[in-house]
Amino acid sequence: MSIDKKSIHVRVPPELHDQLSVMADFLDKDIAEEAARILARGIVAAFYEFSIAHERMTRLGLKAKDRE
Repeated sequence: MSIDKKSIHVRVPPELHDQLSVMADFLDKDIAEEAARILARGIVAAFYEFSIAHERMTRLGLKAKDRE
């Protein structure tokens, strides 16, 4: 049973694509599979940082500005 996943298409500089290709080949994985794994790690880390900042701002009584 596979997990439902959403599709995201991104463009990366050629040198990053080459590096990703080397890593995927070494791990015997499809380049898209390795890219998804790395992206997921990055999102988890970025969301953690975001959550901490949001929590601190909330404690300080700061809110996002309303957009007009």
